[in-house]
Amino acid sequence: MEIRSSKNYRHGFVLTEQELVRLVDTIKEQIRKIHTEQPIEESYEIRFRNGAIAITNSLSEVLAQENLGSSLILRLEGTFTSTGSDEAVSIAWRFENLESSDYENEYSFGYSVRGYERDWVFVTSSQLEERLQRVKRYNLRQHISSTLVLAIVTVSSLGTFSWHMTRDSMTSIDTASSKWDYPVQPPSIEVIDLPPISKEIEAARDSGLIKDAVDAVIYLRKVQEKRDDLSRRAHANWLEDRENWWKDIHSRAEKEEKREIPTLLVLVIPPGVVLVALMGLSIFLRAYYPAFNFCWGDYTEVFKKKESIRRFVAGAILVGILVSFVGGILANLLGS
Repeated sequence: MEIRSSKNYRHGFVLTEQELVRLVDTIKEQIRKIHTEQPIEESYEIRFRNGAIAITNSLSEVLAQENLGSSLILRLEGTFTSTGSDEAVSIAWRFENLESSDYENEYSFGYSVRGYERDWVFVTSSQLEERLQRVKRYNLRQHISSTLVLAIVTVSSLGTFSWHMTRDSMTSIDTASSKWDYPVQPPSIEVIDLPPISKEIEAARDSGLIKDAVDAVIYLRKVQEKRDDLSRRAHANWLEDRENWWKDIHSRAEKEEKREIPTLLVLVIPPGVVLVALMGLSIFLRAYYPAFNFCWGDYTEVFKKKESIRRFVAGAILVGILVSFVGGILANLLGS
């Protein structure tokens, strides 16, 4: 009965020459435990940045690659098989630079074991996992990218929410202003609560103010002038009230705009700062924290230089934070 075991990883890796040799030695030792006399067929497939693919049976040829520039190794696969008197056994592993690969693969490295003895397959899988644990590297950019997407969505949502809130508040001002009870036309004489002219003349006649037709004409003229003056005053008051109403509306609108601007800044700027910081951190990590590394050949010096720069920058940032923290504490102590 054929037994299979496999496992894949999403982590980064730092595969050095020493770790690759130890991985191959472990595989060969495990195969010899079950096939002591049979030869082991080993094969390596290398994919370079320029798209070329090389296949070899020698590990030394793999380690002799230049591994830089167009010859930078992006994917390395190893296959080991042995055929005994019973059945064949095989072990395969793969390492791939997901950042530069043309393949849409979510796993950066992994292994598979095939044999016909359960115990051998399980023990071999356990030893391979132990060896691969040594080359794992935490993929910071993967988590930064997820956080960056979340920050972009958050900033966009807050910006949209703030825009809608500002628009709705201005609409509410316009709606409220339309409910103010002001006439759309200047008030006429009928609007003023005065008795009819005929009744005023009758009252004046009964009181003795009008004795003849001349007195009636004069009194009528005075009443009309008085009512015209009241109408002019009512019209002037209406114009003044309308002007004050518009001033109040504009004043309220300006206050709302000034109030919404700080709200918009509070909602958008802090997430925006986080977004910019995450973008900068992602760019920095891509340049000085490579997640997938085949560390032999000319790439070894490049990798060491990137690691040195990253540690220096990280140390400088930590020292700056520590100095600021201690300085703040001292300032508070001296101030109190």
